[in-house]
Amino acid sequence: MLNDINLQRDADYDALEAMRKEAQANQGELGIQNRQLKQELASEKQNNSSLAAQVELFEQQKSQFHQWSVSRDKEVFAVRAELQATQQSLKEMDDRHEDLARDSEDLRAQNQHLQYQIHVLEESRDNNPGSREEENKLKSELEAYKSSITDLTGLVDQLQSDIVAERAEKQQSRAELKTALTQLDQEKGALLDMSCRMMERDSQLSNLHNESQAIKDEADGLRNEVASLKKLRTLNAKYSQDLNELKAKLHDQERLNAAANREIDALQEQIKSREEVLNRANAELTSFVQQHSSSSRTMYDAYVGQISDLQAENERLREDLADLRRGSAPDDHDREPTSTWIREPDNHLQGKLQVVADQLAEKTEECTHLLNLLDERSIAHREAVDELSERWGIEQAELKEDIALLKEERSHVIQDNELFRSQVEDLQRLYDESEFRRQEVDEKAQQELEIRQRELSAAHYEIKELEWKLEQAGQQLVLEQRAADAKISESNERIHALKVEMESLEKTIAKSHKGHSLQQGCLDRHNVPTSASSADDQRKVWKLNESLRQALDAKSNLVDETAQKLREAQAQLATTEHECNKYRRALRYREAAIRQATSKIFESNLKFVGFIPAGEAWSAEETAQAVFDHWDSYNGYKITVSEVKIPKSYKQAMKSVEATEWVNAVSEEVAALIANKTWELVDFPKNKHVLPGKWIYVTKHDEDGSILKHKSK
Repeated sequence: MLNDINLQRDADYDALEAMRKEAQANQGELGIQNRQLKQELASEKQNNSSLAAQVELFEQQKSQFHQWSVSRDKEVFAVRAELQATQQSLKEMDDRHEDLARDSEDLRAQNQHLQYQIHVLEESRDNNPGSREEENKLKSELEAYKSSITDLTGLVDQLQSDIVAERAEKQQSRAELKTALTQLDQEKGALLDMSCRMMERDSQLSNLHNESQAIKDEADGLRNEVASLKKLRTLNAKYSQDLNELKAKLHDQERLNAAANREIDALQEQIKSREEVLNRANAELTSFVQQHSSSSRTMYDAYVGQISDLQAENERLREDLADLRRGSAPDDHDREPTSTWIREPDNHLQGKLQVVADQLAEKTEECTHLLNLLDERSIAHREAVDELSERWGIEQAELKEDIALLKEERSHVIQDNELFRSQVEDLQRLYDESEFRRQEVDEKAQQELEIRQRELSAAHYEIKELEWKLEQAGQQLVLEQRAADAKISESNERIHALKVEMESLEKTIAKSHKGHSLQQGCLDRHNVPTSASSADDQRKVWKLNESLRQALDAKSNLVDETAQKLREAQAQLATTEHECNKYRRALRYREAAIRQATSKIFESNLKFVGFIPAGEAWSAEETAQAVFDHWDSYNGYKITVSEVKIPKSYKQAMKSVEATEWVNAVSEEVAALIANKTWELVDFPKNKHVLPGKWIYVTKHDEDGSILKHKSK
């Protein structure tokens, strides 16, 4: 039985060793897989950190783009103000031009009237050559004419200076507008590039969010796998601990078995020695009994009976001896031979009886002692064997239960390993799919980048063409300015020549009045006598008036041309303003599209855990959709947009650019609540706290995207 138990124990120990080796092999394989998963987790963490950095960079670029758009709006507002000022100045120039035209018409009328008066005076002078009054009147009229000519010259000079100043202002404003338009074109190109990059970043961000979501799912799977691996490691550690405990129990059991075997061997040796002693005693008893009887039992009974008979005979002999001693006490000397005869057999029998009794007592005591010792040893051995068998049965049952548990755990571990292998295969498949998708995204991004580069090159070509046209327009403007300057200088020279001719004419008239006052000339067409010199003077005056009229006409034509050019510049500025408005709307559309796409990405891919803090006020971003005019000119902006970002709290509203509007909106809302008696003033209860108010801010827009009203709730 002990050999069977030892064999079963050795078999269980071998099975446990095999399971331990298999568990160690599985643990090594799982450790390798755990290291690989840790490396993959580290790489995924790096990818997540890089994605977070890219998202932060995108947010920064988005805020910069928003700031740039706001600055561009401010610049457009400034350009609009400049355009309004230019329009006002152009209107003033038109008014002044009309005033100058009226003044020139008045001067022409006065000139014609003066010419008519001069003609009348000359005729009257020719008719009445001797009248001094007429001559003085003529001189006064000539002085008046000279003063009028001087005033006309002053007006012409003032007109010329005004035209030069207005031209300089116009050139300066045109140069400023040209620089502003150039800067706006550059900023427009930069913003177009930025919008293209933002579109690419938007697509990349959506792809990155998708990839990050997939990576997060993979990371969650990896975390679950790591948790299961940790659990498996814990189970392996527990299994190793249980295995070590079982080994210790087996070693203790082996020591107990060895001690029990040694005790059993000692007991067997003692039993053998006792059996030998008993055999010797039995042999002696048998030999002794065989000497007195034929059978062992009869010999023993005869021996016992003989002993009892001998004891009885001894007692009887002792009694007889005592009786004889009492009877023979007076005559000892007489009866000495008889007592001696009786004493000798009695002593002989008593000696033999005493020897046999002593031997029997010794053998009996020895047999009794051996039997008692054998009984005690057999009982102790039986109790030890029963205790060992019971203990072995309990330990064997425990070992069987532990082996069954270990087998069950091993089956669970094998199932977990199979599950882990399937998960690792799925993870590898997902990783391969993500790599394939990443390659596809890279290829698509490369294609889109090439398309954007081609579009950018086309835009650069168009910008170069516009710059060339602008340069040609500038050169044409310079040529026109030079031509106008030449015309002005020519008109100045003509005016100066007219002044010189007027002075010479005055001198000639004075000489003619002095030298030829009494001479008679030929008749004119009105049958009025006149001299050749006065006729020449009259022709000179007419020529002078004609040249002066031509100069005034040239001045008026120049003013008309200047006004026409100013109107053209005004129309061009209006066109530029319209383009700026369209570009601003396009920028607003683009910003709203980016914001909507980002919000959709976050709504579709991100899962927020937890609750919104009670102390914060939340509001959705309001969007305003409008029909996009001149659609064909802006194919890149086929989207709708929202206005500026709405504040989410009272603090942000007070720090925003439109703080005054938001304060007015809050005041209107509070006034409406008070007017509607929404609130009721009560005493503040004890041990109570005030709940802060939450404000939500919204804006209303028109069809062009402009803000109509600020509203707070």
